Amino acid sequence: YTSIIAGGGTDQLYISANSVDLSGATLSNIESYYVASGATLTIKASDVSGKVVTGGGNLVVLHSADSSYDLSGIATTGTKTLEFSATSTFTGNLGTVSTISVDSGVTATMSAASLNGVTATLSGAGALNITAGATAAANNFANLTNSISGEVTLNVTSAIDLTTATLGTALDKLGASAAVTLSGTQ
Repeated sequence: YTSIIAGGGTDQLYISANSVDLSGATLSNIESYYVASGATLTIKASDVSGKVVTGGGNLVVLHSADSSYDLSGIATTGTKTLEFSATSTFTGNLGTVSTISVDSGVTATMSAASLNGVTATLSGAGALNITAGATAAANNFANLTNSISGEVTLNVTSAIDLTTATLGTALDKLGASAAVTLSGTQ
């Protein structure tokens, strides 16, 4: 499909089966999406931001430009993947996204606030930079699982005490241009 233009009123795009890639299509006037069990929808982040996505199927949301998209309406019970297909920054709401994938040759940047307390698997062949939060409590990465082949870096640009932060095991390195205080077990 090159474009799907819905009419007035409330329109839902229903994906009943198979894998459907609408990431290259122009989508207009679609208020919600339904992905049936066994189906997979691949779509641009801009097309699902602030919208409801339901069903038992899988969703792959492609991110390729700096944004603060709201993915909190994604409620499918299948896998929910945010895939960075180009070097870009995400500072929005991940909602229940369960996998964050970074394509080969891509560097993704995410705010600590977007990842704080999130349960997700980091995957792909690219690299992930996390911009540290202003307070230790804004840096809880305990529920992130690192399966990415590139490095996961926590970047700190202003002095911060992280001794009470729950950094978990997802981070590979610390990039700091300011003073960082860590405990001996971190």
